[in-house]
Amino acid sequence: MLKTDLLVYTNELSYFVSGTGKSLDDAKYDFLKGYEDMKAYYAEKNKQFEEVEFEFAIDVVSA
Repeated sequence: MLKTDLLVYTNELSYFVSGTGKSLDDAKYDFLKGYEDMKAYYAEKNKQFEEVEFEFAIDVVSA
C-alpha cells in the first residue's frame, strides 16, 4: 500500500500542524492528533489558540 503524506499549510495561523500515515485514515488521525496537541500546548503556555475547522478531500489528479 502507498504511504501518504498529508500537509496543510497556511500563513494565517500562528502554528503549524501536519500528519503522515500508511493510509489516508492514519494520516488524518495523525494530523488531528497534532492539532489537539498544539491546542493543549497553547493552553499550557496561556497563549491564544485560533481553532479552525478542517474539511478533508482527496486530490486524485495530483496523486
